[in-house]
Amino acid sequence: MRVVLAVLLVVSVTAHAGAQPDVEAPNVTTEADRLFEEGRALVKERRYAEACERFARSYEIDPSLGTQLNLADCKEVLGEYREAWRLFVDAAAQASRTGDPTRVAFARKRAKTIEARHATVVIRVARPALPGLVIEVQGHEVTLANEIRDVVKPGPIEVVASAPGHAAFRTVVDVTAGASIAVDVPELALATAEPAVASRDRGRVRLAVTLGASGGIAMVAAAALTLKARSDYRGIVEGPNCMQMPGGLACNAAGQRDVDGAQRLADIGTGFALVGGALVATAAVLYVTAPRTQVTVTPAISADSVGAIFTRSF
Repeated sequence: MRVVLAVLLVVSVTAHAGAQPDVEAPNVTTEADRLFEEGRALVKERRYAEACERFARSYEIDPSLGTQLNLADCKEVLGEYREAWRLFVDAAAQASRTGDPTRVAFARKRAKTIEARHATVVIRVARPALPGLVIEVQGHEVTLANEIRDVVKPGPIEVVASAPGHAAFRTVVDVTAGASIAVDVPELALATAEPAVASRDRGRVRLAVTLGASGGIAMVAAAALTLKARSDYRGIVEGPNCMQMPGGLACNAAGQRDVDGAQRLADIGTGFALVGGALVATAAVLYVTAPRTQVTVTPAISADSVGAIFTRSF
């Protein structure tokens, strides 16, 4: 059995933990023992991340109490307080079952040390056996039970409970260091989803509006150019360089240049009109063929508020 506490890691790193009872170091005869000894050596070198990895692998192979305590201590040094607290609490329960009061006291003391610097949330669940129920505290999922205890950093704590086909429960509570607060999760009510009015795909609608607006601008420009060309032509006809004859308009060289200029302006206006019409037609097609989306509204309740979750489907 491995019981040496990582060369009293806390003596070399922190002053927060007491010493585990002295026991004789085990012989390295198995893979679990080899990994355990490697972890102890890495702790001496203050390579704590690697040491935790070795202790964790050793614990997976042989979940002994000594390895668990070393892993918990290592996690605490790395700042993984929630995991360290969980391991110490579990180690205390295991030591109690095996009749080891010394290690019970040691593990409980270490767990309480972590609790004093953090906050404890006690979650009372009305129906923990609800199929698909998931409870999260500050974004991490907790193991379901009638009463759940979790250690978190002080401050605002969000608790969320959800299950398929049920209205979600969420609440936020404030808790200070060393304090404990209780959260009651009621039985989740069945969700009554209501489809909202279907709407067209926003991306396609935006594109259609952009093209339609561009087409409209082009057509306005076409109208302006056409009016200018007509005005110029009337001025040319009434000017000194051209004369209206029975066979048509007769102009000198200067007058003919003016007539050609007015004609070019009219041609440009016609081009703008064609482009504008094509853009407006394309916009209409895009809008009409845009896929529709449906918004589903699902209620969400909390300890002090009522809200809704919006889900889009295509």
